[in-house]
Amino acid sequence: MAGELIIQNPWVTHFILPFLLVFTLVFAVLQKSKILGDGKKQIDAIVGLVIGLMFVAFPGPRDLVVNLMPFLAVGLVMILVLFLLWGFFYQKEFSAPDGVKTAAGIVALIAVIIAVIYFSGYWQTLMNMFGSSSGGSNLLVNVLVIIVIGAVIVAVVAGGKSDKS
Repeated sequence: MAGELIIQNPWVTHFILPFLLVFTLVFAVLQKSKILGDGKKQIDAIVGLVIGLMFVAFPGPRDLVVNLMPFLAVGLVMILVLFLLWGFFYQKEFSAPDGVKTAAGIVALIAVIIAVIYFSGYWQTLMNMFGSSSGGSNLLVNVLVIIVIGAVIVAVVAGGKSDKS
């Protein structure tokens, strides 16, 4: 406990930060929508304060938001990395056919997904689903076969329409 950071204190993570998040969101929505009137910052702040305090008073919704915030942060970082990789291929200076750019973007997306799976610790679980002899691998194989069949059907239908035009 002695080495605990202030930001890791349960009062901060379960009460102060969720309150600030909800208060700020409610206040911003009320200010932008002008539901309670134009130029009524005090009223919007009081309503935001009441809703924020009510929010932290109920553990169910508060815990849901507290548990979702790390996933939001990880998701935003994943999107940032994907956009950075995607931006490398869609620069004006990068001259390549559109098919190559699209393929590179898809490879970047797959690389980001694989990196997240690997660094989150779920890589071994995924490999066990493919390699184990339990009933779970049968389900995964069936799902993969259905996806491949669906992709082939889409490719045939899309290819048939382009030949007619």
